[in-house]
Order: sequence, then C-alpha cells, then structure tokens
Amino acid sequence: MTPGKAIPICNYENAMTEWPRESRLRASNRVNAYQSIAGIPKELLRDVETSEAFSLLTRALAKALNNKAAPEETLAQLTTMITESSPLGDYDEFMQHVALAIAGIAVLRDAPTRDTWEYLWSLAWHSAPLETYLPQAVIVSASETGFRDQFFMIAKHVVEAAIRNPGRRAFPQERSAGASLRAHWEEQPQLSTLWLMHFDQSLHAVGRDDDHVLSIVAQIDLAYFVKLLALYDYPDPVENALTWCGAVWNFELWKELIAVAPPSFDTRAQWNGSLILPLLLKIGREQFAIDLRPDASVDEVSKATADIKNLASEVA
Repeated sequence: MTPGKAIPICNYENAMTEWPRESRLRASNRVNAYQSIAGIPKELLRDVETSEAFSLLTRALAKALNNKAAPEETLAQLTTMITESSPLGDYDEFMQHVALAIAGIAVLRDAPTRDTWEYLWSLAWHSAPLETYLPQAVIVSASETGFRDQFFMIAKHVVEAAIRNPGRRAFPQERSAGASLRAHWEEQPQLSTLWLMHFDQSLHAVGRDDDHVLSIVAQIDLAYFVKLLALYDYPDPVENALTWCGAVWNFELWKELIAVAPPSFDTRAQWNGSLILPLLLKIGREQFAIDLRPDASVDEVSKATADIKNLASEVA
C-alpha cells in the first residue's frame, strides 16, 4: 500500500449486520479517508529515522519535554527544524507531519511515562495533523510487544489520573462539572438511572480527561481497552469512551465489545455494579430509533419493520 491510500475502517462486505446509522453513512459514501502511516513503505520510514536531522528533532523534542516548554512554542520550533533540514524538509507535507509523529514515539520509547504522553498530547491539541498521526504512530509501533506493553502501562496511569481528578482536561468553566457528575452517580448508582441517563454534556466535562489513550488502546487490543474502562467508578467517561471508540457507528465492533465485557449480573440476575455491558446495551437500544417520514409508504414501513426485527435478533 502506498502513502496516501486510505486503510478501510471496516470490511463492510463481510460484516453480517450494520447499525442503521452505519448503513446510511456507507450508502452516502461518507467514509473518512486519509493518508496513513501504516501505508508508508518501511524503507522510507527507516530513511527518515536514521537521518541526522531526525536525531536532532527528537533531541529538541526531548529537551522541550524536560523544560516543560509551551506547546505552541515547541511546535513552532520543531516545524521550523523539519522544513529547514535535509532530508526532512525535502519530503512532502504528509511525510513532514509523520516525521514529527514518529519523533514523538522515539521520545516516548526513551521516557515511557504518563508525563511524556501528556506533553505529546498537549502538542497534538495545537496541531490537527499531529492529532491524527501521533495515534497512528502509536498503533503501528504497538506491533512490537515491548512498546505495546509500555504504552498500555502509560495508558493505565493516565486513566488512573483521570479517575482521581475528573474534569482535569475540561475548559475552566466546565471543570467543576466532572466532580459533580461523579458525585451525582455516587448518590444514585442504580441500573435504572444508568439506563435513562443522557451523556451529551459530559463529553465536554470529562470526555478529554484520558488524553486520547482509550481510543488508541481500543484499536490495539479491545480486551485491554475494556480492562481500563473497568477502572472507572462512574459511567460518564465509560460511555464517552465506548462512543468514540466506534461502538455507535460499527455493529461488528459493538458485538466484539459485548463479547469481552465483564459480567454485569450474577446467577440471580442481580446487577454487580459493572458499567460496561449495561452501557453497551443502552447504545444498542438507541440504534432502534429508525427515522421514517410521516408520508412513508407501506413498503418503506415494512422494510423498516423487517430491519428492526433483524437487528433485534442480532443484538439478542
């Protein structure tokens, strides 16, 4: 596969079932396509990583990390280094963005800590290309067991920090909402409450607390992703993570998550407090809201009815 060719998100032809929203998106061809690090020839990546310019870039990034330099200043400095150096400056814009992303991976390998990742992600907050290619670089590098285990440990530490300080990544005016969401759940930790909750507002309050590690881990190992979600003691960040990993857009992924979710009910059908399976079922229930026009024909109503029955069967 050559640089610039998109990697399919899902093999739709082989998927047994789709969410209604998933079908509509496929039918309208609204599938995001972007260049991918996974499609770059290994020889080209090796040429980048073995260049003196790349070594200088990683050293400059490590120095900025140690000095806790302002992200905007660091990005400006590193971008200038890339564009003015050879061979990095001789590559196209895509490869220049990739060079910065894999420089971040090199720094993370040398200092595999939560602080390192949080600094790298603070850079991504100020750079749309880095926000795209840094997660890709992690996923590609996770093919190596050693790096994957290091990143999983970093992700665990990030999640633990998020649990200790809900709302830590929210905007100042919304920061207190994180603690409020957790306190509210502690007052009413009931399955019926969970079933009826709406989580739209919690995205801004706690949805960014994990510094994107959950979405990355979900693409590497769903079982470990679920293991991290099980650390949370209130539902809002769990629901947000399940949404943004793709469970609401991809039925096959939702089904895989169901398979690895921890048990939520004992042999007497009593809820044990686990949040993941009930939230997945809530996501599934919400997929049955199939829109029909007021003037829908009999055939359209019949098709929608059949689709709902088939989907219900698959969910069951």
